[in-house]
Amino acid sequence: VVPLGRVADVSIVRAPTLIQRHNGERRLMVGFNVRGVDLGTLLARAEQRVKSAVPMPPGYRVVWGGQYETFAAARARLGILIPVVLLIILGVLWRLFGRLRPTLILFSAVPFAGTGGVLALAARGMPISISAAIGFIALSGIAVLNGVVLMVRLLDLERQGHTPEQAAQGAAITRMRPVLVTALV
Repeated sequence: VVPLGRVADVSIVRAPTLIQRHNGERRLMVGFNVRGVDLGTLLARAEQRVKSAVPMPPGYRVVWGGQYETFAAARARLGILIPVVLLIILGVLWRLFGRLRPTLILFSAVPFAGTGGVLALAARGMPISISAAIGFIALSGIAVLNGVVLMVRLLDLERQGHTPEQAAQGAAITRMRPVLVTALV
């Protein structure tokens, strides 16, 4: 039996209670909950403050993980998904009507619906989040569906000999209830 002081220098220092490793590297995790602000905005602020206030010694790096990783992956997928959905909507409209004018008229409802959605979020003080982006995809579908209901009736009335103005007015009058109910839902 040998006293520890004879074979080692013993001192009390501050150190982590647990050393975690990830991919062979030491890792220290700092966790926090997000309330009152969207994750993207909070992370942008936090990254800026950490860069300016926390000096990083050589060999150290900051990696943002957790829900932020999921958020970034979902944002990347939506960056591909939203244009694909818009192209599919355009293709379905083209297939349905076979003419450029009604297709583009109905497709123009998508940005108007999106603008209304952004204004509604702003009025409520809510951020544009991943959930909101998915809602915008659904909103695009609803806006196009309402337009299709009106356009089909309008084209029907034009084929019956009504002028474009009469057809538009007649379609609006006869299809107002289904369009309003769908929009409200």
